[in-house]
Amino acid sequence: MDCIKLVILTFTLLFLGSATAAEIKVSGAIRNDAIFMFSGQDSEFNNLLENQLVLQRRAADWKFYSDLRFYLLYGNAADSEANSPEADYSFVPRILRTFIRYYTDYGDFTLGKTYIPFGNAGVFNPFELDRGINFMDLNYIKEGILALSWELPLGGLGGIKAYFSPEALDSDLAAGITVYTNISSYDLGTVINRSGRDMNIIGGYFKGDLEIGVQGSYAFHFDDHGGNTFSEAKAGIDYSFLEGKLLASALGYYNGRTDENAGSDQILNFNAASSSPMFFTDKYYMYFNLAYMPDEFFNFRLDAFLNAVDASSLLIPSATWVLGDGLSAGLQGFVPTGAGRAEFSRDTLGDYGIIIKVEAKL
Repeated sequence: MDCIKLVILTFTLLFLGSATAAEIKVSGAIRNDAIFMFSGQDSEFNNLLENQLVLQRRAADWKFYSDLRFYLLYGNAADSEANSPEADYSFVPRILRTFIRYYTDYGDFTLGKTYIPFGNAGVFNPFELDRGINFMDLNYIKEGILALSWELPLGGLGGIKAYFSPEALDSDLAAGITVYTNISSYDLGTVINRSGRDMNIIGGYFKGDLEIGVQGSYAFHFDDHGGNTFSEAKAGIDYSFLEGKLLASALGYYNGRTDENAGSDQILNFNAASSSPMFFTDKYYMYFNLAYMPDEFFNFRLDAFLNAVDASSLLIPSATWVLGDGLSAGLQGFVPTGAGRAEFSRDTLGDYGIIIKVEAKL
C-alpha cells in the first residue's frame, strides 16, 4: 500500500507540474551492486538494485526537491527486509528527502524530509545527526528527517542554522542550532543540539589550511539533568599531491564513553548500513584515505578503519571507471585483518568481500 501511495504521489507531482506549466526537472539513476562475501570454504551472494528518481522545481523565491529510491534486494538483505528467511527478493520504496525551501530576507526556511548538516562533513563527525557508516559506499546520501529548518547567512561564509524536528530518538523532540563563520581561510563553528531524551551535546569545530589541511571537532555530551557526561573528539589532516590528482588524509577519533554511560547516547553507535553488528564502540580509532584521480575517466581509493585498541582494521580498496556519458563501473573490496574477538575480524566479517558496481545516470 505504501508503495502504491508513493507511485501515485510521484505521478501526481509530474501531472501538476505539467498542468501549471511549472518546469519540474526530472533526473535519476539506476545502480546495481553485486556483493560477494567469502569465509573459508563458504561464499555468500547478495544483490542490491537501486533506482533513483529526483524531482526539482526552482523558482525565484522557492525550491521543491524530492529524492525517491526504489530498492530490489536479493539474498540475506532481502531476508532481513522481508523478515522472512525464505524470501528470495524484497522490494523497498523509500523517500530519502523531499522538501520545500522558501528564500526570504530573514533567512531560508525548509520544511519536509530534509537533512541537517552540522560540523565538518565526513566520518567520525561528532555532530552528525545520522551516525551510520555505509561500508559499501562511504559517500552515500543519507536519509533526512522530518524537520523545519532555518538558515540565515551573515555575510561572507558565516551564518546561523537551526532546526526543529518531532522525529527524534527515544520518542522525544529534537532541536539544534549552529553558528558558523570564516576567519582567515578557517571555517569555525559552534553547535548545540538535542537529539532525544537525555541526549544533549555542545561543542565546536574548525577546518582550514596550514600548509596542509587541518580539522578538528570537540563535543561534550550530557543528559537532561546535567549528568552522565563524556567527551568526544576528532582531529585530522589532508594534503594533495601531483597537482591535486593524489589526495591523502588521516583522522584520529576519541570516544570518552564509559561502561556506565555507554547506553545513554544511542547516536554514538555507528551502524554499518549493510549489517546488524554495532561498530566503533571502543575509545580510539583511526581513519585513512588515499584517492588517486589521474583523469576524469578513472579514480582509485583506499579507505582504512583502524581500531587502535585491539589493532584490527578494515581495508576498503575501490576503483571506478567512466565508460560513457553517465555510465560507470566499479570494483570494491573488503579485507578485515583482525582475528578472534577483534572488532574488524575475519571470524566476524569473513575473510574478504568483493562488490561489482554498475551505475547509469539519467
